[in-house]
Order: sequence, then C-alpha cells, then structure tokens
Amino acid sequence: MDEIESYEISIIEKLKDIIFGEHDLTQPKRIYDKIDIYTGMYISLLIDKGFSYTYLYHRLEYLTKISNYKKGLKFEEQFDVVFNKLSFEKLEYDVYFRVNKINGISYVRKEFDKEDIKIISDIDSNILRRFPTVNDEVKKYYIKIKITASDYLAAVFLAKKILDKNLDLLLYSHKVEMDIDDICVVYNQSKIIKVIKDVDVKKQLKKMYVEESLYSSKNDVYHFSNVIDKLEPLERRQINQSFRYMRLTRRTLSNEQKIINLWISLESLFHWKDGAKILTILSNYVPKFYSHLSLSSRLNLALKFIKSIPVDIEGLDKDIDQKKMVHIFLNNEDLSIRIYENINDELKKYRFRQIYETFKNIKSISSQLKKTEQDVEKQIRRIYFLRNKITHTGFYSDINPILSIHLMDYIQMCYSIIYTGLLDYKMLEKRNVRFFDIFTIKLFEYDENKYNFEKNNLFELPLMAD
Repeated sequence: MDEIESYEISIIEKLKDIIFGEHDLTQPKRIYDKIDIYTGMYISLLIDKGFSYTYLYHRLEYLTKISNYKKGLKFEEQFDVVFNKLSFEKLEYDVYFRVNKINGISYVRKEFDKEDIKIISDIDSNILRRFPTVNDEVKKYYIKIKITASDYLAAVFLAKKILDKNLDLLLYSHKVEMDIDDICVVYNQSKIIKVIKDVDVKKQLKKMYVEESLYSSKNDVYHFSNVIDKLEPLERRQINQSFRYMRLTRRTLSNEQKIINLWISLESLFHWKDGAKILTILSNYVPKFYSHLSLSSRLNLALKFIKSIPVDIEGLDKDIDQKKMVHIFLNNEDLSIRIYENINDELKKYRFRQIYETFKNIKSISSQLKKTEQDVEKQIRRIYFLRNKITHTGFYSDINPILSIHLMDYIQMCYSIIYTGLLDYKMLEKRNVRFFDIFTIKLFEYDENKYNFEKNNLFELPLMAD
C-alpha cells in the first residue's frame, strides 16, 4: 500500500467515525465542522486522482436521494457502496467520436494510426446505436481513443483533450476538413464495472462553467442602454469592449480562451490610471468590493432558509430583509436559535449556523471581510500570472474551470457597481462620469462603513445583491 492509498483510507475511516460513531450530540457544530474538513480533504484527493467534478456531483446524489438506494440498504451500507466505487483503481475506457464529414481521409488515417487513437469505419452495433441517427448517405468514420481514467466522464474529457491536440496537428492545413459530432460514446467492460454511455461533450463542458455562483441574483440583468450615455466617451468604448469579450467567453469551450477573454473584459473596466500596473489597480478595488458582496450573499442565503420554514416564528417579521437579518444576528441570539431549530434540513441548519457565526458580532464580521479580501487578492494574482503564462508561452493544460467562474463573478459585480453608480449620476443630472469616479466613491463608502462598525459598532452593509 502506497502513501496515497494509506492517506485515502485514513480519511474515509475518520469520516465514518465522525458520521457513525458515538459523539456528544449537544455539540453539533463541532461534528459538522469535522465532517466539512474531512469531506473537503477527500474531494481534493479525488480530484487529484482524476475524478471529474460532474461525476462526483452525481455520486453525491447516491447518498442524498433515497431513490438511488438499493432496496433495504441503510445509510451506512449505502455509504460503503458509494465510497468503495470511488476507491477503485483507474479503468480502461474506449471513447468513440463520430466524424460526420471528412476531407483528406488517407492523410488522416496515417496520422491517426497509433496505439491509443485510430480512425475506423466499422464499430460494434451496441456502440453504433448510441449515436444520434443522421439522415444522409455520407460515409461515417469513427475516432477511437483508448483512455485510462477514474470515471467515464473523466475519460471523455481526457479523450477530448487528446483529440483536440491531434486535430491541431491536422487542421492547420486548409486541405484537411473534419466535422465531428458533439455526441461521443464511452465504453468500458471489466469485472468491476461495465459502462456504455453516450455523452454530449459540448453540453458537459458548458456545465463546468455554470454562472449561477456567488454574484447571481434577481438583478443580474441591467438596462445599460438607458444609462450608458452618462459615461465619458472613452469609458463607453471600454465597457462595450468588456461586453464584447464577455460574449466571446460564452461562445468558446476552450479553458485558456475563457481566461484570456474574461481577463480582457475585467481589465477593460480599470484602464483609467496612467502609469499604474493593472494588477495593482485590481488588487486595490476588487477584493474590497467582493468581500462586501460575499457578506450580502450569505445574508441572502440565510433569508432563503427562513422562507423555507413552514411555520411562523414568534418575533420574526414576515417582511424580513438583509438589514433586519443582520440586526437579529447581532442583537437577538434567542431568535437566531429559534430560526435555526425550525430549519428542517440538517445541511441547511449547518450552513445557517456558519452564517450566524459570521454575523454574531462586529469582530467576526470584520474577520470575514479581511479573510475574503486576502483570498480574492491571491486569486486575482493567480489568474494574472496564469493569463501571462497562456499569452506568452501558449500554456493550456489543466486549467481549473473554477478560475473562470471567479473571474465571471468579479466582472458581474463590477457591472452592478457601474450600473447603480450611473443611475445615481443620472438622477442627479451631473456631468458625464468615468469608471474611476464610480469605483472610488464606492470604495470610500466601503472603507467608511468598515471604519464605523470597527470603531463604533455601527454596522451598515452596502448591499449589492438583494
């Protein structure tokens, strides 16, 4: 047994002990925190082993949905079933891509005649029927790629990378053309598991970039056309440039192109300080904005949990909003506890408890703001250096899609600040404005607010995602 296997077994044993062992149930937070820590460690290990995010999400549903339990199995038995499957060695998969149209087949055959990738004209009928029916008489070819992977979706993503690399070698010439179907079929047959699945590659890749993240709210759509005339001419060009690269981001499935396009989109909003480095400007503004947004997002989540409670709670207003929620957390521990006790879902209760811990006093709020600022600044630096690596060396392997989601959040947040700032200026009928004016005023509001509640215990969160 190697060191990694030993580490994995140790984590699973710790998890089982925390979940199924005897513990002081009057200390649920301590138990939940330990589950959170070891679950995070285990997920990180699985991702390092090559499991795909999507596959792990589906595995989670085998624990959380009763309909996925085999008849008669209890939770502990289902736990063993799920975790045993995750602990298997990597398996051999064959991934098939259909070529609907091809020009230059003889040349392609030579290039694809390798041990792990081949172009063939005949495949097994069980695999063939998984492809969508096409009503044309054009002869179809199939690209077969052998992959060793932790799960079938990881096999698909790895096969797509190999296919793309080979196509890069082939399609530099206009004499070679290929039209490859979005659907692929992944096949595995062993004593451990049998898999024949058709997978929409484009759809699965898009799922990795879901924008329903921290920023998302009912105010995601802004009518910029109504207020954009209040910007200076240069700013109008810059925001249109930002919109353009946001649109291009949504049209590409390439990880590196998403990072490049999103970085240009964000950078376009901060080109207003002559001689200053863009990384310095972004680090001065975005982390502070985002730290406040994260607090606002946590409050929205707490409100969502409250709305799911089927009974009325004495002392709790039906029209509760973020400001009232903060007041309860800071000043009414008894009501906070009653809300917690009336939430039916244990995971929601745990999350509500975490939110309460963030807002229970001024010190905890200040600590959370500082932590988020530091995390975001590190993330911006990480993305900046990745962007440089892509631009200057052509790097494109193993780019985490989470980085694109973070960038998308930062940009959408800035759009929100710009839009609300433009509305204020339009209402006051002031002169045309620059991004610098809007961002600097907002930054001053945040700094003033932070100073007030740290020095005077006066908390007033500048809300942005109500």
